[in-house]
Amino acid sequence: MFLFLLQIVIVDSIFLGWYFTPYIYIVFFLFLPLNISRNLLLTLSFLMGLWVDFFMQSLGFHALALLVMNFIRPLILRRFEPSEGYQAGALAQSKRYNFIWFFLYASSSIIVFHAVLLIAEKSALTGWVDIGGKILFSSLITLCFAFLMRAMLSKSE
Repeated sequence: MFLFLLQIVIVDSIFLGWYFTPYIYIVFFLFLPLNISRNLLLTLSFLMGLWVDFFMQSLGFHALALLVMNFIRPLILRRFEPSEGYQAGALAQSKRYNFIWFFLYASSSIIVFHAVLLIAEKSALTGWVDIGGKILFSSLITLCFAFLMRAMLSKSE
């Protein structure tokens, strides 16, 4: 809820240029328990996406991007699963999972989100260089915020 309010009230009010549009509210989904029920995860994704779409007047693009990101979340987690597996109820910000693991998991998820969102918003087969640049730079800013949040949450652990 805090990240959603921060996104709507502060981040959306700051213009960083066309290529830099961080969506910090998606970090909430990165830090959910790794073994969360898929049905619950997709329901939360849809509801949060609709809520963001309502405030940003974006025609369901955020709901779509969150659903896709979290639909493939199990595939991303399987791809980067540590050799000892995941601990039951483990969180991504846990010190048990190192920097490289978090970078691979978070960057994959964030890039998928931004790619789906920005391609859906553009809805044209032109401007791929612009879309690619925006996906890259927006993902980098969001990833930096995710690492900042991870550091803050790890210290409180």
